[in-house]
Amino acid sequence: MTGKKFLQKIILIFPLALSLLILPENSILILAQTTSISTSRKTRTTSTYTPRKKKKVIKSRVLSAGSRGCTKANLRDARLHLLAPENHVGLTTASHPTFFWQVTANAPVQIRFTLVEPGGLEPIVDFQQLVQESRVVKFQLPPHLSELKQGKPYRWSVALICNPKRPSQNAYAYAWIERVPQSSYLTEHLKMRNGEPATMYAREGIWYDALAEAYRYNSSSQPFLSLITQLNQVNEI
Repeated sequence: MTGKKFLQKIILIFPLALSLLILPENSILILAQTTSISTSRKTRTTSTYTPRKKKKVIKSRVLSAGSRGCTKANLRDARLHLLAPENHVGLTTASHPTFFWQVTANAPVQIRFTLVEPGGLEPIVDFQQLVQESRVVKFQLPPHLSELKQGKPYRWSVALICNPKRPSQNAYAYAWIERVPQSSYLTEHLKMRNGEPATMYAREGIWYDALAEAYRYNSSSQPFLSLITQLNQVNEI
């Protein structure tokens, strides 16, 4: 792909897919942690989000800017937190799923999002965006791009750009997503509207769809915060 065509591809992605929500610094993590502390004082029950058992476990990583040799003042205290499983591959039934992550920063920072199909020569999505302050980012794969193939894990990552010419200095985090077919049980219950969609997806172990449905209320709603709390518990196991 030529540089001109690749730039056009990136430009098309921005107006269709990216939305940024300004929130108080660490609001989601603080509220979720508070809920988790309250829950831990009681007898722990099985979380609504129940990951499916997978033979292959792929861990996500988070590296700080300082540990990578970045000396930029605006990145010293910057943090990334992907709202995704850390110790297993998160699932989706969507052809064009939605991703969430949180950036905590005291000054504007440049971020880069990429989605990669293992074995592919080029990223499916690759763009950069200036984040002015602490935000939660919601990104849905644009419908004009090819849909995710079922049964194949894809890696997505977010990086804080320290030096465009030296990617090794960037702080980054990555996680995995895999598209699976929707079960007939889930399809039937969604049609009947027998319960909240977010809860039904979560019980089936479909993380990305559950979070996207919970977000339909808003990022500070109880369904959304409850899922983040459950995710934190699952990631600790």
